[in-house]
Amino acid sequence: MRTIVSSSDVIFNEKIMHKQPIKEVEVRKVVFQDVTPSISVQKNNSTPMPNSPTNVHPYEDAYVQPENSLTPVQQPVRRSTSVSRPPAKFTDYLMLTDVGEPSCYKETMLASDHAKWEHAMQSELDNIYKNCTWDLVPLPKDRKALPCKWVYKYKYTSDKTSPKYKARLVAKGSKQEHGVDFHEIFSPRVKMTTLRMLLALAANQDLELVQMDVKIVFLHGDLNEEIYMEQPEGYEVSGKEHLVCKLKKSLYGLKQSPRLWYQKFDAFMKTQGCTRSNEDPCLYTKKCSDESSIALILYVDDMLIVGKNKDELSLLKKNLSQTFDMKDLGDAKHILGMRITRDRSKRCIYLSQAEYISKVLKRFNMENAKPLSTPLPTYVKLSTCDSPTSDEDKQFMTKVPYQYAIGSLMYAMVATRLDIDLQWER
Repeated sequence: MRTIVSSSDVIFNEKIMHKQPIKEVEVRKVVFQDVTPSISVQKNNSTPMPNSPTNVHPYEDAYVQPENSLTPVQQPVRRSTSVSRPPAKFTDYLMLTDVGEPSCYKETMLASDHAKWEHAMQSELDNIYKNCTWDLVPLPKDRKALPCKWVYKYKYTSDKTSPKYKARLVAKGSKQEHGVDFHEIFSPRVKMTTLRMLLALAANQDLELVQMDVKIVFLHGDLNEEIYMEQPEGYEVSGKEHLVCKLKKSLYGLKQSPRLWYQKFDAFMKTQGCTRSNEDPCLYTKKCSDESSIALILYVDDMLIVGKNKDELSLLKKNLSQTFDMKDLGDAKHILGMRITRDRSKRCIYLSQAEYISKVLKRFNMENAKPLSTPLPTYVKLSTCDSPTSDEDKQFMTKVPYQYAIGSLMYAMVATRLDIDLQWER
Protein backbone atom coordinates (compact mmCIF):
# COMPACT_ATOMS: atom_id res chain seq x y z
CA MET A 1 0.00 0.00 0.00
CA ARG A 2 1.44 3.36 -1.05
CA THR A 3 0.49 6.39 1.01
CA ILE A 4 1.38 10.07 0.86
CA VAL A 5 2.10 11.39 4.34
CA SER A 6 1.59 14.92 5.64
CA SER A 7 3.15 15.41 9.06
CA SER A 8 4.81 18.15 11.09
CA ASP A 9 7.08 15.70 13.03
CA VAL A 10 9.19 13.07 11.28
CA ILE A 11 11.98 10.84 12.65
CA PHE A 12 14.26 9.05 10.20
CA ASN A 13 15.72 5.64 10.98
CA GLU A 14 19.20 6.05 9.49
CA LYS A 15 20.26 2.52 10.59
CA ILE A 16 17.99 0.82 8.07
CA MET A 17 18.18 1.17 4.30
CA HIS A 18 15.26 -0.20 2.35
CA LYS A 19 16.62 -1.98 -0.71
CA GLN A 20 13.26 -3.50 -1.47
CA PRO A 21 9.98 -1.65 -1.82
CA ILE A 22 8.07 -1.35 1.41
CA LYS A 23 5.42 -4.02 1.43
CA GLU A 24 3.11 -2.59 3.98
CA VAL A 25 2.73 0.50 6.10
CA GLU A 26 0.89 1.00 9.30
CA VAL A 27 -1.60 3.82 9.59
CA ARG A 28 -1.76 5.30 13.05
CA LYS A 29 -4.21 7.88 14.23
CA VAL A 30 -2.85 11.13 15.59
CA VAL A 31 -5.11 13.87 16.86
CA PHE A 32 -3.69 17.36 16.60
CA GLN A 33 -4.47 19.79 19.36
CA ASP A 34 -4.01 23.53 19.66
CA VAL A 35 -0.73 24.96 20.98
CA THR A 36 -0.90 28.38 19.37
CA PRO A 37 -3.34 31.07 20.51
CA SER A 38 -5.73 32.08 17.79
CA ILE A 39 -7.01 35.59 17.12
CA SER A 40 -9.57 34.64 14.50
CA VAL A 41 -13.29 35.22 14.88
CA GLN A 42 -15.73 32.41 15.72
CA LYS A 43 -17.93 31.27 12.87
CA ASN A 44 -20.99 31.39 15.12
CA ASN A 45 -21.84 32.13 18.72
CA SER A 46 -21.41 28.55 19.89
CA THR A 47 -17.98 27.33 21.04
CA PRO A 48 -17.01 23.81 19.93
CA MET A 49 -16.31 21.31 22.67
CA PRO A 50 -12.72 20.02 22.90
CA ASN A 51 -13.74 16.54 21.77
CA SER A 52 -16.16 17.61 19.06
CA PRO A 53 -15.61 16.38 15.49
CA THR A 54 -14.83 19.95 14.36
CA ASN A 55 -11.52 19.77 16.24
CA VAL A 56 -10.21 16.73 14.39
CA HIS A 57 -7.35 17.60 12.08
CA PRO A 58 -8.05 16.82 8.40
CA TYR A 59 -4.85 14.75 8.28
CA GLU A 60 -5.53 12.76 11.45
CA ASP A 61 -5.74 9.50 9.50
CA ALA A 62 -2.69 10.21 7.36
CA TYR A 63 0.10 9.59 9.87
CA VAL A 64 2.16 6.74 8.43
CA GLN A 65 4.85 4.66 10.09
CA PRO A 66 6.93 2.47 7.76
CA GLU A 67 7.51 -1.14 8.72
CA ASN A 68 10.67 -1.79 10.83
CA SER A 69 11.13 1.93 11.50
CA LEU A 70 11.73 3.51 14.84
CA THR A 71 8.71 4.45 16.86
CA PRO A 72 8.23 8.19 16.41
CA VAL A 73 8.04 10.43 19.41
CA GLN A 74 4.61 11.98 19.18
CA GLN A 75 4.48 15.48 20.58
CA PRO A 76 0.97 16.74 21.27
CA VAL A 77 0.15 19.56 18.92
CA ARG A 78 -2.82 21.74 19.67
CA ARG A 79 -4.85 23.27 16.91
CA SER A 80 -7.09 26.29 17.09
CA THR A 81 -10.77 25.49 17.63
CA SER A 82 -11.88 28.82 16.22
CA VAL A 83 -12.72 29.41 12.58
CA SER A 84 -11.15 32.25 10.62
CA ARG A 85 -13.68 34.66 9.20
CA PRO A 86 -13.09 38.01 7.51
CA PRO A 87 -14.18 41.14 9.36
CA ALA A 88 -17.80 42.13 9.02
CA LYS A 89 -16.82 45.27 7.11
CA PHE A 90 -16.01 43.09 4.09
CA THR A 91 -19.54 41.67 3.89
CA ASP A 92 -20.94 44.36 1.62
CA TYR A 93 -17.88 44.18 -0.58
CA LEU A 94 -18.42 40.49 -1.14
CA MET A 95 -22.04 41.00 -2.05
CA LEU A 96 -21.77 43.87 -4.53
CA THR A 97 -19.99 44.52 -7.81
CA ASP A 98 -18.12 47.80 -8.38
CA VAL A 99 -21.02 50.03 -9.35
CA GLY A 100 -23.44 47.62 -10.97
CA GLU A 101 -22.09 47.36 -14.53
CA PRO A 102 -23.38 44.42 -16.59
CA SER A 103 -21.09 41.40 -16.51
CA CYS A 104 -21.93 39.98 -19.95
CA TYR A 105 -23.69 40.76 -23.21
CA LYS A 106 -26.91 38.95 -22.31
CA GLU A 107 -27.18 40.86 -19.05
CA THR A 108 -26.70 44.11 -20.95
CA MET A 109 -29.58 43.33 -23.28
CA LEU A 110 -31.87 42.79 -20.28
CA ALA A 111 -30.88 46.08 -18.61
CA SER A 112 -33.25 49.03 -18.66
CA ASP A 113 -30.54 51.22 -20.25
CA HIS A 114 -29.57 48.64 -22.90
CA ALA A 115 -29.90 51.27 -25.66
CA LYS A 116 -27.01 53.26 -24.17
CA TRP A 117 -24.88 50.15 -23.85
CA GLU A 118 -25.65 49.25 -27.48
CA HIS A 119 -24.51 52.70 -28.54
CA ALA A 120 -21.27 52.22 -26.57
CA MET A 121 -20.64 48.83 -28.21
CA GLN A 122 -21.30 50.22 -31.67
CA SER A 123 -18.89 53.08 -30.98
CA GLU A 124 -16.21 50.57 -29.99
CA LEU A 125 -16.77 48.56 -33.17
CA ASP A 126 -16.63 51.74 -35.27
CA ASN A 127 -13.15 52.44 -33.89
CA ILE A 128 -12.12 48.84 -34.57
CA TYR A 129 -13.38 48.92 -38.18
CA LYS A 130 -11.82 52.34 -38.73
CA ASN A 131 -8.49 50.95 -37.59
CA CYS A 132 -8.78 47.88 -39.90
CA THR A 133 -8.20 45.61 -36.93
CA TRP A 134 -9.25 42.33 -38.56
CA ASP A 135 -10.43 40.50 -41.65
CA LEU A 136 -13.16 37.85 -41.70
CA VAL A 137 -11.70 34.55 -42.95
CA PRO A 138 -12.37 30.81 -42.59
CA LEU A 139 -10.58 29.26 -39.64
CA PRO A 140 -7.62 27.06 -40.70
CA LYS A 141 -7.96 23.44 -39.63
CA ASP A 142 -4.82 23.50 -37.48
CA ARG A 143 -5.70 26.69 -35.58
CA LYS A 144 -8.09 27.67 -32.81
CA ALA A 145 -9.98 30.93 -32.54
CA LEU A 146 -9.63 32.88 -29.32
CA PRO A 147 -12.91 33.70 -27.58
CA CYS A 148 -13.71 37.33 -26.80
CA LYS A 149 -16.09 39.17 -24.51
CA TRP A 150 -17.58 42.58 -23.90
CA VAL A 151 -16.46 44.52 -20.83
CA TYR A 152 -18.69 47.32 -19.57
CA LYS A 153 -17.79 50.28 -17.40
CA TYR A 154 -19.34 53.50 -16.18
CA LYS A 155 -17.10 56.55 -16.60
CA TYR A 156 -18.08 59.47 -14.40
CA THR A 157 -17.41 63.13 -15.07
CA SER A 158 -15.93 65.43 -12.44
CA ASP A 159 -19.38 66.20 -10.99
CA LYS A 160 -20.10 62.42 -10.77
CA THR A 161 -23.73 62.93 -11.81
CA SER A 162 -23.82 61.86 -15.46
CA PRO A 163 -22.07 58.54 -16.17
CA LYS A 164 -20.62 57.82 -19.58
CA TYR A 165 -21.20 54.33 -20.91
CA LYS A 166 -18.05 52.57 -22.08
CA ALA A 167 -17.91 49.17 -23.77
CA ARG A 168 -14.64 47.43 -24.60
CA LEU A 169 -14.17 44.36 -26.77
CA VAL A 170 -11.55 42.18 -25.10
CA ALA A 171 -9.86 39.07 -26.45
CA LYS A 172 -9.38 36.30 -23.91
CA GLY A 173 -5.61 36.25 -23.92
CA SER A 174 -5.53 33.54 -21.26
CA LYS A 175 -6.20 31.07 -24.10
CA GLN A 176 -3.07 32.10 -26.01
CA GLU A 177 -0.14 29.70 -26.32
CA HIS A 178 3.45 30.82 -25.92
CA GLY A 179 5.44 30.38 -29.12
CA VAL A 180 2.27 30.03 -31.19
CA ASP A 181 0.36 33.29 -30.96
CA PHE A 182 2.60 35.33 -28.67
CA HIS A 183 6.28 35.56 -27.74
CA GLU A 184 7.61 38.57 -25.81
CA ILE A 185 5.07 40.49 -23.72
CA PHE A 186 7.10 42.83 -21.47
CA SER A 187 6.32 46.54 -21.76
CA PRO A 188 7.95 49.26 -19.59
CA ARG A 189 6.02 51.73 -17.45
CA VAL A 190 7.26 55.11 -16.32
CA LYS A 191 8.74 55.19 -12.83
CA MET A 192 7.04 57.31 -10.20
CA THR A 193 10.40 58.88 -9.35
CA THR A 194 10.66 60.04 -12.97
CA LEU A 195 7.18 61.55 -12.81
CA ARG A 196 7.93 63.42 -9.58
CA MET A 197 11.27 64.61 -10.94
CA LEU A 198 9.64 66.02 -14.06
CA LEU A 199 6.95 67.80 -12.03
CA ALA A 200 9.59 69.26 -9.72
CA LEU A 201 11.53 70.51 -12.75
CA ALA A 202 8.41 72.10 -14.22
CA ALA A 203 7.64 73.85 -10.94
CA ASN A 204 11.20 75.06 -10.32
CA GLN A 205 11.76 76.44 -13.83
CA ASP A 206 8.15 77.52 -14.44
CA LEU A 207 7.78 75.29 -17.52
CA GLU A 208 4.65 74.47 -19.48
CA LEU A 209 2.98 71.27 -18.30
CA VAL A 210 0.40 69.72 -20.62
CA GLN A 211 -1.31 66.36 -20.78
CA MET A 212 -2.52 64.15 -23.62
CA ASP A 213 -4.40 60.87 -23.72
CA VAL A 214 -4.34 58.15 -26.37
CA LYS A 215 -7.71 56.77 -27.43
CA ILE A 216 -8.08 53.03 -28.08
CA VAL A 217 -4.39 52.76 -27.29
CA PHE A 218 -3.89 49.01 -27.79
CA LEU A 219 -5.51 49.06 -31.24
CA HIS A 220 -2.46 50.87 -32.64
CA GLY A 221 -0.03 47.96 -32.36
CA ASP A 222 0.83 45.91 -35.45
CA LEU A 223 0.66 42.15 -34.89
CA ASN A 224 3.53 39.91 -35.92
CA GLU A 225 1.79 36.64 -35.03
CA GLU A 226 -1.09 34.90 -36.79
CA ILE A 227 -4.06 35.16 -34.42
CA TYR A 228 -7.70 34.24 -34.99
CA MET A 229 -10.61 35.35 -32.82
CA GLU A 230 -14.31 34.63 -32.70
CA GLN A 231 -16.69 37.35 -33.88
CA PRO A 232 -18.03 39.68 -31.14
CA GLU A 233 -21.14 38.37 -29.43
CA GLY A 234 -24.28 40.05 -30.71
CA TYR A 235 -22.46 41.56 -33.71
CA GLU A 236 -21.82 38.55 -35.91
CA VAL A 237 -21.96 39.47 -39.60
CA SER A 238 -25.16 38.12 -41.14
CA GLY A 239 -24.43 35.24 -43.51
CA LYS A 240 -20.82 35.01 -42.33
CA GLU A 241 -21.35 33.60 -38.87
CA HIS A 242 -19.03 30.68 -39.71
CA LEU A 243 -16.06 32.99 -40.31
CA VAL A 244 -13.58 34.22 -37.71
CA CYS A 245 -11.59 37.41 -37.24
CA LYS A 246 -7.99 37.25 -38.42
CA LEU A 247 -6.34 40.01 -36.39
CA LYS A 248 -4.06 42.47 -38.14
CA LYS A 249 -3.80 44.91 -35.24
CA SER A 250 -3.44 44.23 -31.54
CA LEU A 251 -6.55 44.16 -29.41
CA TYR A 252 -7.31 44.63 -25.74
CA GLY A 253 -6.74 41.41 -23.84
CA LEU A 254 -3.94 40.02 -26.00
CA LYS A 255 -0.79 39.34 -24.02
CA GLN A 256 1.49 41.21 -26.43
CA SER A 257 -0.73 44.30 -26.88
CA PRO A 258 1.08 46.57 -24.37
CA ARG A 259 4.46 45.68 -25.87
CA LEU A 260 3.33 46.29 -29.45
CA TRP A 261 1.91 49.69 -28.53
CA TYR A 262 5.13 50.72 -26.78
CA GLN A 263 7.24 49.61 -29.75
CA LYS A 264 5.13 51.64 -32.16
CA PHE A 265 5.19 54.72 -29.93
CA ASP A 266 8.95 54.39 -29.41
CA ALA A 267 9.52 54.24 -33.18
CA PHE A 268 7.37 57.35 -33.66
CA MET A 269 9.26 59.34 -31.01
CA LYS A 270 12.56 58.57 -32.74
CA THR A 271 11.20 60.04 -35.98
CA GLN A 272 10.51 63.25 -34.04
CA GLY A 273 14.15 63.60 -33.05
CA CYS A 274 13.52 62.54 -29.45
CA THR A 275 16.02 60.58 -27.37
CA ARG A 276 14.94 57.78 -25.06
CA SER A 277 16.39 57.86 -21.56
CA ASN A 278 18.70 55.03 -20.54
CA GLU A 279 17.42 55.24 -16.96
CA ASP A 280 13.72 55.20 -17.76
CA PRO A 281 12.61 53.90 -21.20
CA CYS A 282 9.32 55.83 -20.89
CA LEU A 283 11.08 59.22 -20.73
CA TYR A 284 11.88 61.03 -23.97
CA THR A 285 13.71 64.32 -24.40
CA LYS A 286 14.31 66.64 -27.36
CA LYS A 287 16.55 69.65 -27.88
CA CYS A 288 14.80 72.69 -29.33
CA SER A 289 16.21 75.36 -31.63
CA ASP A 290 16.40 77.89 -28.78
CA GLU A 291 18.57 75.49 -26.73
CA SER A 292 15.65 74.64 -24.43
CA SER A 293 14.37 71.08 -24.05
CA ILE A 294 11.11 69.19 -24.19
CA ALA A 295 10.49 66.12 -22.06
CA LEU A 296 7.68 63.59 -22.47
CA ILE A 297 6.76 60.68 -20.22
CA LEU A 298 4.41 57.86 -21.17
CA TYR A 299 2.31 55.65 -18.90
CA VAL A 300 0.41 53.31 -21.26
CA ASP A 301 -2.08 55.84 -22.70
CA ASP A 302 -1.34 58.87 -20.50
CA MET A 303 1.30 61.44 -21.47
CA LEU A 304 2.81 64.43 -19.73
CA ILE A 305 4.79 66.90 -21.84
CA VAL A 306 7.03 69.51 -20.20
CA GLY A 307 8.88 72.33 -21.95
CA LYS A 308 9.49 76.04 -22.25
CA ASN A 309 9.07 76.52 -26.01
CA LYS A 310 5.33 76.63 -26.67
CA ASP A 311 5.76 76.38 -30.45
CA GLU A 312 7.76 73.16 -30.14
CA LEU A 313 5.18 71.78 -27.72
CA SER A 314 2.35 72.55 -30.13
CA LEU A 315 4.25 70.95 -33.02
CA LEU A 316 4.84 67.73 -31.07
CA LYS A 317 1.18 67.58 -30.00
CA LYS A 318 0.09 68.12 -33.62
CA ASN A 319 2.32 65.31 -34.90
CA LEU A 320 1.06 62.97 -32.16
CA SER A 321 -2.56 63.70 -33.07
CA GLN A 322 -1.89 63.08 -36.77
CA THR A 323 -0.30 59.69 -36.08
CA PHE A 324 -2.49 58.42 -33.26
CA ASP A 325 -6.05 59.05 -32.15
CA MET A 326 -5.31 61.52 -29.34
CA LYS A 327 -7.20 63.67 -26.87
CA ASP A 328 -5.64 67.00 -25.87
CA LEU A 329 -6.40 67.57 -22.17
CA GLY A 330 -4.64 70.94 -21.90
CA ASP A 331 -2.83 71.84 -18.70
CA ALA A 332 -2.20 68.78 -16.56
CA LYS A 333 -4.71 68.51 -13.73
CA HIS A 334 -5.19 64.82 -13.05
CA ILE A 335 -3.06 61.81 -13.92
CA LEU A 336 -2.80 58.22 -12.65
CA GLY A 337 -5.21 58.82 -9.78
CA MET A 338 -3.33 61.93 -8.63
CA ARG A 339 -4.72 65.45 -8.70
CA ILE A 340 -2.22 68.11 -9.80
CA THR A 341 -2.63 71.58 -8.31
CA ARG A 342 -0.25 74.29 -9.46
CA ASP A 343 0.66 77.72 -8.10
CA ARG A 344 2.91 79.28 -10.72
CA SER A 345 3.40 82.48 -8.72
CA LYS A 346 5.06 80.45 -5.96
CA ARG A 347 6.52 77.91 -8.40
CA CYS A 348 4.87 75.04 -6.57
CA ILE A 349 3.08 71.91 -7.74
CA TYR A 350 1.03 69.86 -5.27
CA LEU A 351 0.06 66.21 -5.71
CA SER A 352 -2.92 64.72 -3.93
CA GLN A 353 -4.52 61.27 -3.89
CA ALA A 354 -7.39 62.25 -1.60
CA GLU A 355 -10.02 61.14 -4.12
CA TYR A 356 -8.22 57.85 -4.77
CA ILE A 357 -7.85 57.05 -1.07
CA SER A 358 -11.47 58.00 -0.38
CA LYS A 359 -12.53 55.65 -3.15
CA VAL A 360 -10.45 52.83 -1.66
CA LEU A 361 -11.90 53.42 1.81
CA LYS A 362 -15.40 53.40 0.39
CA ARG A 363 -14.68 50.17 -1.49
CA PHE A 364 -13.78 48.46 1.79
CA ASN A 365 -16.54 50.13 3.84
CA MET A 366 -14.01 51.98 5.99
CA GLU A 367 -15.01 55.61 5.37
CA ASN A 368 -15.82 56.07 9.06
CA ALA A 369 -12.91 54.04 10.44
CA LYS A 370 -10.67 55.64 13.04
CA PRO A 371 -7.06 56.26 11.93
CA LEU A 372 -4.36 54.13 13.58
CA SER A 373 -0.58 54.11 13.21
CA THR A 374 -0.50 50.31 12.84
CA PRO A 375 -3.15 48.01 11.33
CA LEU A 376 -2.88 45.46 14.20
CA PRO A 377 -1.66 45.53 17.79
CA THR A 378 2.04 44.74 18.07
CA TYR A 379 1.42 41.67 20.26
CA VAL A 380 -0.66 39.91 17.60
CA LYS A 381 1.13 36.93 16.08
CA LEU A 382 -0.40 35.40 12.97
CA SER A 383 0.28 31.79 12.03
CA THR A 384 -0.98 29.06 9.71
CA CYS A 385 -3.34 27.96 12.49
CA ASP A 386 -5.45 30.99 11.63
CA SER A 387 -5.91 29.80 8.05
CA PRO A 388 -9.25 28.30 6.96
CA THR A 389 -9.42 24.52 6.92
CA SER A 390 -12.87 23.52 5.68
CA ASP A 391 -13.82 23.82 2.02
CA GLU A 392 -16.56 26.25 2.95
CA ASP A 393 -14.15 28.58 4.73
CA LYS A 394 -11.58 28.36 1.95
CA GLN A 395 -14.20 29.25 -0.62
CA PHE A 396 -15.34 32.16 1.51
CA MET A 397 -11.81 33.48 1.97
CA THR A 398 -11.18 33.51 -1.79
CA LYS A 399 -13.71 36.33 -1.95
CA VAL A 400 -12.01 38.48 0.71
CA PRO A 401 -10.22 41.32 -1.14
CA TYR A 402 -7.00 41.11 0.89
CA GLN A 403 -4.73 41.24 -2.16
CA TYR A 404 -6.66 44.17 -3.60
CA ALA A 405 -6.37 46.08 -0.32
CA ILE A 406 -2.60 45.62 -0.13
CA GLY A 407 -2.18 46.60 -3.77
CA SER A 408 -4.27 49.74 -3.24
CA LEU A 409 -2.10 50.79 -0.31
CA MET A 410 1.09 50.06 -2.19
CA TYR A 411 0.03 52.27 -5.10
CA ALA A 412 -0.62 55.16 -2.72
CA MET A 413 2.76 54.45 -1.12
CA VAL A 414 4.79 54.66 -4.34
CA ALA A 415 2.88 57.71 -5.60
CA THR A 416 2.33 60.28 -2.84
CA ARG A 417 2.15 58.59 0.58
CA LEU A 418 5.77 57.63 1.06
CA ASP A 419 5.22 57.69 4.83
CA ILE A 420 3.26 54.43 4.58
CA ASP A 421 6.49 52.65 3.66
CA LEU A 422 8.19 54.12 6.75
CA GLN A 423 5.34 52.85 8.92
CA TRP A 424 5.77 49.35 7.54
CA GLU A 425 9.54 49.40 8.10
CA ARG A 426 9.03 50.12 11.77
